[in-house]
Amino acid sequence: MIDVAAAPGDKCQDVIIVGAGLAGTVLAMFLARRGLSVELLERSSEPARACASAEAGASSINLTLCVRGLDALDQIGVGAAVRERMVALFHRATHREDGTVHYQRYGANDEALGAVQREDLLAVLRAEALRLYGVRPRLGVEVTGVDSATGTVTMRDRSKQQSSASASLVIGADGAFSTVRTLLGKTGHIRESVERADMAYRQFDVRPAGGWTARTDALHLWPRGGEMLLAIPNRDGTFTAAALLPATGSASHGSLTESAAIDAHFRRSYPDAFDFIPSLPEQFLGRRKVLMVTVTCEPWSCGRILLIGDAAHAVVPSYGQGANFAFEDCSILAGFIDESPGETVAAAARFARSRAPDARAIADLSLQHLIDLRSTMADPRFVVRSSIESKLASLYPDDYRPLYETVAFTKTPYREAVTRGNRWRPVVDKLCAISDAAPESPLPGDQAMHAAVRELAP
Repeated sequence: MIDVAAAPGDKCQDVIIVGAGLAGTVLAMFLARRGLSVELLERSSEPARACASAEAGASSINLTLCVRGLDALDQIGVGAAVRERMVALFHRATHREDGTVHYQRYGANDEALGAVQREDLLAVLRAEALRLYGVRPRLGVEVTGVDSATGTVTMRDRSKQQSSASASLVIGADGAFSTVRTLLGKTGHIRESVERADMAYRQFDVRPAGGWTARTDALHLWPRGGEMLLAIPNRDGTFTAAALLPATGSASHGSLTESAAIDAHFRRSYPDAFDFIPSLPEQFLGRRKVLMVTVTCEPWSCGRILLIGDAAHAVVPSYGQGANFAFEDCSILAGFIDESPGETVAAAARFARSRAPDARAIADLSLQHLIDLRSTMADPRFVVRSSIESKLASLYPDDYRPLYETVAFTKTPYREAVTRGNRWRPVVDKLCAISDAAPESPLPGDQAMHAAVRELAP
């Protein structure tokens, strides 16, 4: 146990936030709204770089915002400005190897995900933070040390000048490759794990030219078993695509190193996408691969230091929950601070303990969904199962909702959403078995649905 000393000095801030990316900027607004003095530090000297992958040196694929993330942004008065930059995605369009395309609604009630380019989102958040709350990040500041007992941060600026500052609470919001987390790990104050997924991705720019690119209300997905391609629309009608490939082996980032091989692979695997991606081999070779990682650490709170967002719990992007989870973190932490005015350290510790089980739940969901996206969704049985889930939800709207919809379109805690899904899985499994046994696999009738619910529902 660390003894928390009084934070020293007349220059002590209420809060120092390390990392002025998405989570750090949103958190600064939540705290400034509560009258706390906030200093926001960012290692990059360029504003747009704060939202880039530290490992890859390249921006991530577009984000999808959902209810829990947008609700947090609404609480600080920036939701409307963000929505102006979004594209509404009502469908997932699955492009199968036989050339057919299956469109599936994300939500039963015309709900949509909001797609937004990460750089656009950060620019809006930075502008609104300054306009509404007077929060401006200090750029080009590299944190070199943290003291969990006193809340002291040592840092180096662009001219290599060393300095230090102290706060009642220091929050590491500096992403999956967090410096704050690494420093705490080196001193033995936390245990951390950074696990790389077996895939990485490279981005492509897609030229709209009719065909499937006319459907800008959908996230387009090409599942191919061990790999996949996806494309997300932008506001100007273009798309940002990403090829998720294994790191090693045939048809991998490690083996596709020549233009001819890249051209042949993508023509063969994604023929209906290839012609919409100009200079595909050149784009592939010119973009660095982006690693996908799952970060776990324990504890998130250590003395006067707290980790939040990806610094505490990065997940692979398959479920589209990374930014949503981080924004919800900010809202929930603010709620704990509201409950204990003037006790930010104690509030941070309670937040960390209460939130960790949700991190484990969404990390597991995201890893499983990565498998589903690249392989399961190409199976016609996935469509049948989804249809059964939708029909079940229409018959029992007060009791059941598919897991994906619960995560994306409600604020149900992740762990509770998983628990509910597990309780109803035997019902769905039985109905799928009935469908498999029927000629041409029709959906079970209402009578069979009710019987399965009576027998197996929680």
